[in-house]
Amino acid sequence: MIDAIRKIGEYSLKKKGFSLDISGNLVEILCDDPKSSETYKNLIKIELKLKDGEVLFRRVGEEAYDSSKIASYLYRRGSANGPDVTPISRVTDPNKTFNGKILAWFKESFEDEKYGLTEDEVQFIRKVGETISKNAFQILSEVNSRYDAIKKNKEGAILSLTFSSQGENKYLGDFPVFRKILLTKAFETFWSKYNTESKGRKERCSVCGEVKDEVFGFVSTYSFYTVDKPGMVAGGFRQRDAWRNYPVCQECAILLEEGKKYLEENSRFRFYDFDYYLIPKPILSSLSDEVYTILEDYNDEAKVQKINSEHAALLDSSKKEILGYLSEKPNSFVNDIMVFEESQSAFRILLHIEGVYPSRLKELFDAKNMVDKEPLFRAFNRGKPFQFDFGSLWYFFGRGTEADLSKYFLEHVAKIFLGRPVSYKFLLWAVNQKIQKLFANNLPTNEACLRGLSCIYYLLNLGLLGEYSNISDGDLEGSFLEEKTRAEKAEKLFESYPQFFDCDEKKAVFIVGALSQLLMDIQYSDRKSTPFRVKLQGLKLDQRLVMNLLPEIQNKLEEYDKNYYRDLETLASTYFIKAGSIWKISRDEISFYFTVGMNFASNFKSKTVE
Repeated sequence: MIDAIRKIGEYSLKKKGFSLDISGNLVEILCDDPKSSETYKNLIKIELKLKDGEVLFRRVGEEAYDSSKIASYLYRRGSANGPDVTPISRVTDPNKTFNGKILAWFKESFEDEKYGLTEDEVQFIRKVGETISKNAFQILSEVNSRYDAIKKNKEGAILSLTFSSQGENKYLGDFPVFRKILLTKAFETFWSKYNTESKGRKERCSVCGEVKDEVFGFVSTYSFYTVDKPGMVAGGFRQRDAWRNYPVCQECAILLEEGKKYLEENSRFRFYDFDYYLIPKPILSSLSDEVYTILEDYNDEAKVQKINSEHAALLDSSKKEILGYLSEKPNSFVNDIMVFEESQSAFRILLHIEGVYPSRLKELFDAKNMVDKEPLFRAFNRGKPFQFDFGSLWYFFGRGTEADLSKYFLEHVAKIFLGRPVSYKFLLWAVNQKIQKLFANNLPTNEACLRGLSCIYYLLNLGLLGEYSNISDGDLEGSFLEEKTRAEKAEKLFESYPQFFDCDEKKAVFIVGALSQLLMDIQYSDRKSTPFRVKLQGLKLDQRLVMNLLPEIQNKLEEYDKNYYRDLETLASTYFIKAGSIWKISRDEISFYFTVGMNFASNFKSKTVE
């Protein structure tokens, strides 16, 4: 993955026409965009005037943020609890930003020879700091006033110093002294940390594989691991030897940083509670430009909303999903999907799926389309179309108030993308847990049943459900409604989905579930209550309980003088006899098929009789 990010960095710099030479574009390359989101539309300027060698405070002004001036703004993120690399920062709280980011920046001594500043440059920095400090009260008052007006528009702002000299306005990037400081501090982060230096000389870089004059030990493009404690350093307990863990040369460190920026701008997406990078890897190096252009074209289309109605979504219901777009491309590249979370300075990879071809993505979307077109789900969804996405898996394996099952969600996602078998028993367990909680709280179970069924059918279509191969094409729509009796409708359903109703026990349990719901509908119609509900034992069912329910249902229907379902009762009895006394299905399967029957019950009602 690191090699892929390095190549992306090479492509990005090539596209920008940048050079890594010290006389080239190093400053521009190492600058960050101060705008972290689209809300940062304003630049609050602490305007200083340069006159006769003096630095004077002029006023606090304001202008619109301009992305073409990133090199002039000269921003690079620094410590979370300290100043940024240069005196410019995103405003969170005006007081904290001004005092902790701007004023605090000038407290550092820039006389250190590592900066390579001249005496005049050091004196200039000192004068700027003194002017800011002397006028701090007025500056902060005006900054607060500007920021309050910006905040009312629900926008953000960036706070920076600007200068005017002989009628010319200048930014930090227009001064060599600030450019020198940025270069020094940026490079220093590669080898200096925890008051320790970690450098290897004439050693091999772990990224490009070449022997370099220097390699560094604290390159943390992504903080996969830390060496904040000596014991975390491989082969010893000295932090200065951290370069042995992960030696990176200066050129690779810069390319990795550029690759990371490119991914942030073009290939960072979100689904449910997770962020992920989609990292394309060309099969042939000659195709790299073409592959990365696919990302850029997608984002250009997404910005103008052209893409929303053209491509299906799979990971979630969001229309800004790139997978459908990539599934239409040739197999000239593979994709890595890296799901991660960031917490302060830590970067945790939660899931890394490697080598997914566009053709595999097409298989995943083809299986989704089969579920979407399946008439069974329209019947369950009260006649409305159903669109499958991984939200159905998240529904059962998400983060709730009682438990966090998201690690199982990610495991299922990985298995699906890589074509590995999924545990049918474990999936059924999760579905039943959800259904039983809903039932216990007198909440509808229809959505849980529909989503559970859609997950099973999706996995069946992909051939990933263990003992099952794939599902036969259902022939339910139209012909199901044409059947005259309820028993004929049930038989047609079983005939249309033989992989799902593959034994007599499942058919019997399904019918009893439907009869239970039909009885409770009659009870509610007559009494505005459903006393039979307690007989269902919170949907924690087994063979004995289900078999006992059938005569009780029949007896209650006779008591109400509304037994419209004798043919279904007969059919259930027939399948009980065929199933025998020893059932081959688990308790979870019994509970699930019973619930499926309950939620399908409305399809057995007669509009003319009931």
